[in-house]
Amino acid sequence: MDRKEALARLAALPPVEPDQEYAIDHFRPEDALGVGRLYYEIYGDAYPVDTPYIPERFVEETAKGHILCVVARTPSGDILGASSVYRSSSPNPGCYEIGQTLILRAYRMGRIVFRLYDFKIRNVLPDPRVKAVFGEAVCHHVVTQKFSLRVGALPTGLECSLMPEAAYAGEGAVGRASCLFFGRVNRDRHSLVHTPPCYSGELAVLYQGLNLDRAAGQPQEPTEDCASSMKVEHFAGAGVVRAHLSLAGADLAERLDSVEAGNPAVVQVYVNLADPGCPWAVELLRGRGWFLGGLCPAWFVSDGLLMQKLAAPPDFDRLQLFNDRARAVVDMVRADYRRPAGGAA
Repeated sequence: MDRKEALARLAALPPVEPDQEYAIDHFRPEDALGVGRLYYEIYGDAYPVDTPYIPERFVEETAKGHILCVVARTPSGDILGASSVYRSSSPNPGCYEIGQTLILRAYRMGRIVFRLYDFKIRNVLPDPRVKAVFGEAVCHHVVTQKFSLRVGALPTGLECSLMPEAAYAGEGAVGRASCLFFGRVNRDRHSLVHTPPCYSGELAVLYQGLNLDRAAGQPQEPTEDCASSMKVEHFAGAGVVRAHLSLAGADLAERLDSVEAGNPAVVQVYVNLADPGCPWAVELLRGRGWFLGGLCPAWFVSDGLLMQKLAAPPDFDRLQLFNDRARAVVDMVRADYRRPAGGAA
């Protein structure tokens, strides 16, 4: 089944009866169509990833442990809500994204969302496969920010203009939606950090409260024969290109030309802070108009530094933020965007 067929199937489903009893439980394969219904009701056809829409693919991903999902299920098998963590963009297979907690509109006035989150905290986050989690909490409201804090994650970055307006049209978003990056490390490993001097103050703030075993490394520029190791992802529906720079090489400028080709709405590069070439790579990016996104704990197993470049200016003034730490993160990103020769046009 392809995306088009799956969307047509979801559109034809009958509505779920209101006022049903339910129980919170781990996902079962027969729940997949009901999970797809949740995504379709909330996002329509705009969600940029196919897997939630296609039941067979969702079942396959859960069987592999790539998705760890919990659901609110009625005795008749209707799925009223779902919450998950899943492997997504991070090169670290132990770093799971805090997935959306989705509730059918007719059931949003109850306590389903809190029960799903509490079940996930007790029964999913302790799973030994989950070494770290991260979340992308939207900033046109503060609900997902509150729930990211509920799982013990802290805001450590801002992904500007990450999602297209259509993805959150039903939630009142105006323009592209920015997201706070939240991080939590469950099982830490010692790692080196090669701090770019330009961001030493920012990283000192962003590491606060994470309680990680980190030591300063000795930066070193890549040699002429050193090639970059970089994985690139294209999210055409969202207008996003995302690159993971594990190792900065002398060919980085050429590789960035390819990443930036076509002037996508958002381009992100996650730079490996354990790579001695990280400070050199960051200066190269800044010289090309990139600006700070933030800290991504355990992104490569070692930590990542997010850098970003946008086709259009972000609207910092419209962001809704839940606490002082979130506001501090936004302030440092905005300051770097507005620096001379920074991200501002």
